[in-house]
Amino acid sequence: MDKAQAATETLIILAMALIVFLIVFMINQQNISNVNTDFEITKARTALDSIENAANLVYQQGEGAKARIYVNLPNSVKQISINQQTITMLLYGQKSDITVYRNLDYNLNGTIDATIGNQWVQIQSSGNTISIGNSSIVAEDFCGNSIIESGEQCDLLQLGGQTCISQSYDYGTLACTGSCLYDYSGCDNYVCGNNFIESMEICDGTNLTGETCISQGYSGGDLLCQPDCDAFNYSNCTGTDTHPPGRVTNLTNQSVGTNWIYWTWTNPSDADFNSTIIHLNGINIVNTSNTYYNATGLNSDFLYNITLNTKDNSGNINTSAISSIVKTNPIIQIIFYDDFNRANSGTVGIATLGGSWIETGTKWKILNNRAYATRCNTEDKITTSNIDLSTYSKANLTFDWEYIDLDAGECSSLDLNDGGGWISDIWTVCASVANDDLSGSVTLNLASYISLSSTVQLRYACVSSATSENHYIDNVNVTVYG
Repeated sequence: MDKAQAATETLIILAMALIVFLIVFMINQQNISNVNTDFEITKARTALDSIENAANLVYQQGEGAKARIYVNLPNSVKQISINQQTITMLLYGQKSDITVYRNLDYNLNGTIDATIGNQWVQIQSSGNTISIGNSSIVAEDFCGNSIIESGEQCDLLQLGGQTCISQSYDYGTLACTGSCLYDYSGCDNYVCGNNFIESMEICDGTNLTGETCISQGYSGGDLLCQPDCDAFNYSNCTGTDTHPPGRVTNLTNQSVGTNWIYWTWTNPSDADFNSTIIHLNGINIVNTSNTYYNATGLNSDFLYNITLNTKDNSGNINTSAISSIVKTNPIIQIIFYDDFNRANSGTVGIATLGGSWIETGTKWKILNNRAYATRCNTEDKITTSNIDLSTYSKANLTFDWEYIDLDAGECSSLDLNDGGGWISDIWTVCASVANDDLSGSVTLNLASYISLSSTVQLRYACVSSATSENHYIDNVNVTVYG
């Protein structure tokens, strides 16, 4: 009896131990599953962050800008969709699907294969739309994306600034074929001397469009047509000339500076043409028979309207003016610049950038004439002294950057302070894979982030975990005008 009871108790103890083991095993499996889920979500977020950062860069750079990034998709990826301004990644979950997404500030299109593991993603700017997809979808140049690329003369409505006239025709409307080659079907040439009035012809041979010497202001005679068909010939007309000469043509602003504008034109072919009367913003500046005028002593960043009338030898003035409005260039001033072309300040081990920078942390220093940091944390930042923008209407910031050997999620970033507090991450770039290298140049319109009515400060920050992971900043330049 005692042995039977002992055996029973042993079985009960073993059963209880097995139950405890199963409970612990199930809890542990759940914890492992939760950890795996969190890891998959982190991978999804990292991939979407990399895509978003690259998309922001090409959007800032404008139409035609491209980027190619390497992303790692989680093992549980189910679907990736791009709709309007949102990229959504759907993951398989334990009970239901998990959604990870990023909302951007501009329109998106394209597709990304929901294939686990590493893959290349191409990102391209087409004006207000960013195209995103795998290399087989978006990466290659293609006809029909409104961007003129290698082997293309044109693309949809983008004609590269060309017209029928620039393509050696006399008039018409240039178009683009479905093969991205110029379509000349809407272009044509006129023929002077065929007695037909075409394009800009005033007359042609004996075709005077019903005009006579009398209708042109003379008392009699035979009206003729000039050899190039662009004006009447009054040499055989008699009586007092009351008819003004033709207008100038091809008025063009050839070049412009901060205090000068240079125009050219073609004088009319009238035999009795005398001079061109030039007004600048309503003031008669000069009368000349030349085919050019260089206006000097002008104000910078200012609109000037040139109007041209013509006069003949009899004093008749063509009151139908030709005009052109051109703005002089602004005077651009550099109010902050640092190329770090100097030695470190301080002593070895606590070296600092010097110049106009305030440093928090001890990671930043100068290396080969660039600001350099390695193994830096969020507290390792460099901040400029105050930059006064209060008297300007426009301000641009440019700088060069590079990172070497960064791991996924490690970043360089820029903050901006206008006296009302810091605006974080007006620019940021992050590695998307391990041992990633990338470099570039950035131009930012500061008025897009703040009102230019105060002093500002710039602050660069970096995050990396190893001594081989390096951040570089160089040629920091703030220019202002207006």
